[in-house]
Amino acid sequence: MKSWKSTIVLFAAALLVGLAVHSVRDARALEGWAPAPPRDVTAGVETAEGPGSLPGAPRAGDLMALEGSGAGGRHALWRVGSGTHSIYLAGSIHLLRKENYPLADVLEKAFDQCRVLVLEIDPSEATDPEAVQAMLAKGKLPVGETLERQIGKETYTMASAKVSEMGMDMAGFRDFKPWFFLLTLTQARFQALGFDPALGLDMYFYSKAVEAGKEVVGLETIDFQIDLFDGMSGVDQDRLVRQGLKDLDVVETEMDEIVTAWSTGDVKTLEGLIFESFRDYPAIFDRLVTRRTKNWMPTIESLLKGGKRCLVVVGVGHLVGDEGLVELLRARGYAVEQL
Repeated sequence: MKSWKSTIVLFAAALLVGLAVHSVRDARALEGWAPAPPRDVTAGVETAEGPGSLPGAPRAGDLMALEGSGAGGRHALWRVGSGTHSIYLAGSIHLLRKENYPLADVLEKAFDQCRVLVLEIDPSEATDPEAVQAMLAKGKLPVGETLERQIGKETYTMASAKVSEMGMDMAGFRDFKPWFFLLTLTQARFQALGFDPALGLDMYFYSKAVEAGKEVVGLETIDFQIDLFDGMSGVDQDRLVRQGLKDLDVVETEMDEIVTAWSTGDVKTLEGLIFESFRDYPAIFDRLVTRRTKNWMPTIESLLKGGKRCLVVVGVGHLVGDEGLVELLRARGYAVEQL
């Protein structure tokens, strides 16, 4: 069984290194809890189809082309059907390498067929200077407080050693909150390994959507994602830092395994790599994954009922497992097929 420790680091990276870092890359920082109702992303989304048409349902020819574009394998892509309407769910890895491209044709065609791209957040939010400053402010401690006083002595000693090993100065993190400190190190580690949030599946499709003039909407806000971590208790933040530090050295191997399983649509392996080690830590898993996934369900169902042709791209961890979107939608009676 995988240790839960490095899986925590991977989730930290997947949630925030891949999403929030776009807006704070120059500051070399990132962040991210607080349950909130899902945003109504169906409101205000216009389609070009006329009355009486089926704007959300790919045509029969489209579906045949999509089914024939998988090169004999499956992918982290599902078609969800509601009567005559369908949308696509794509599982994202938020940090990828250049060698992970080009994508399989089936993913490209799913994007081409859709008029609306739905992401965890709208990345355009991350370009707002005020949003960037707000994110940085949440990651910093109040005046007079220090990182050393926020975590245990042993954890701080470990942190100092790791920072030195990575060629950085601990003084630069003096006023960082524990979670912010770990996510900054995680960002640096992943970038050193060649993983880039700009190459994540969500950002790849976002760039294409902007170029093609497609509508882009978000399921959450940046503030919500920042608060995922900022709302953790001091005990959980210390645990996050301690265990994350221990496993930064093995992240490359585990990330490679996850990317391989993702690229081949190997759901069972993904479930094992991502979830198995959280069995003893249900509160952390519930906070980072389960609650958010369930919060999205009303929006996903609205997209299906509204009939808009959409591609929903969220972290692959939100799609697989008994409480992932795929099984939740099946339980609601929708036809779900992996492509």
